[in-house]
Amino acid sequence: MIITRLRLTNFRRHRALDVQLGPGLNVVRGANEAGKSTIQRAIEMALFRRPTFSGNELDDTRPWQDRAADPEIELQFTDEGRAGTIHKAFAGGKGTVTMSLGGETFNDPATVDQHVVALTGIPSEKFFRASASVHHQELTGLAQDENTLRDRLQQSMSGADGGTHAARRKLEEAIRRYRTEGAKNPGYLKVMRTEAERLRDQVRRGEMALAQLEADRRALADARAARTQVDARLAEQREGAARAERAAALNRRLTDAAKQYAQYKRAAELREEIGRLEASHPSAIALPVLRSTVEHLRRLEFGLSEMRAEMAAEPDLSGYDVAISAPRWRPLVVLGLLATLAALGALAAGFVVLGLSAISFPGAVGFAVLALACFLLAVRRRTRQTNVRLQNELREGDIARRLAGRTDLAERVRQAEQERVEGLTPLGMADLAAA
Repeated sequence: MIITRLRLTNFRRHRALDVQLGPGLNVVRGANEAGKSTIQRAIEMALFRRPTFSGNELDDTRPWQDRAADPEIELQFTDEGRAGTIHKAFAGGKGTVTMSLGGETFNDPATVDQHVVALTGIPSEKFFRASASVHHQELTGLAQDENTLRDRLQQSMSGADGGTHAARRKLEEAIRRYRTEGAKNPGYLKVMRTEAERLRDQVRRGEMALAQLEADRRALADARAARTQVDARLAEQREGAARAERAAALNRRLTDAAKQYAQYKRAAELREEIGRLEASHPSAIALPVLRSTVEHLRRLEFGLSEMRAEMAAEPDLSGYDVAISAPRWRPLVVLGLLATLAALGALAAGFVVLGLSAISFPGAVGFAVLALACFLLAVRRRTRQTNVRLQNELREGDIARRLAGRTDLAERVRQAEQERVEGLTPLGMADLAAA
């Protein structure tokens, strides 16, 4: 990166300054308080200071004539044949920056800082101040020979004049942190080697998985191709099956049509034959009248056959005996009463004549047992008599219903026979077969 031009606006004593810089070493000379250090400070701020910084240092950069004015710096440079510009307006939180390089423009301060570090190779403002510029007070006491000046510049750039021991310690500590190989406190190199080994293992497994994926993809492609062929064959077979089903359906329709045609043909033949027969009908009675009469007689004959079969299935109730002998229970009650009286008499005679003797007491007990047996048997016969009466009543009701149904069936048979006779009389026929 080569700086070619510097423009300052409202920067300390310079209200407007335009400086052309040449390649190589540039020497700025002038009287005291002429603004030589201001030019160096402007280059440093244009390269490394963000436009949003604030504080006393910002107030020091404002022009002496107008302390409210905001300083602006524009730096033009070239890098490998590309022209670039950095323009910064320092206004505290409202400061702005614009950097253009090779047709690209950047306005983010962090992005501009990154590009400046990449272009200059200088990491910070302090490093730039110690290495890229020399103040006139640094030349005090030095001979003006080239070797001494070169050594002084090299010493200033390397930082050997201050903090070299501390820098060496930091360097050794950094090297130690990188080279430590302990298990509890591994160095950065070991950690990086372990991480690199882990990443190589992951890469190896990833390559194996990728190879397997490729194989699976090839297998999938082959399977899809085979499926396409199978689908094509399946489509052909389905089309053939559909054609076969349509042919079978057409064949069934053809068979059904042939059957219907044969039936229609037979029906037409029968109709013609019926017409001829009706035309040559020999009876004096009109055929429609004869047909309706015969159909009515057929229905009557069918009904008569059913009613006769029903009458034949009915049992004969002419000699049906509904009287069921009922058991007699009153004589047992009378006998039980007599036995009870006898038991009481035996007990009374025993008390009056002999006292409660051994002879009279067994006789009274025997009569009492006999009376109890008679009463129990009488109750049982009375229950049986009640059941017999109920059975007789049910039988009589059933017989009455059967007789009534048989009478009604016989009446219907008689009416049907009468209607049959009345239907045959106009025809002059003796029976249904002749009609």
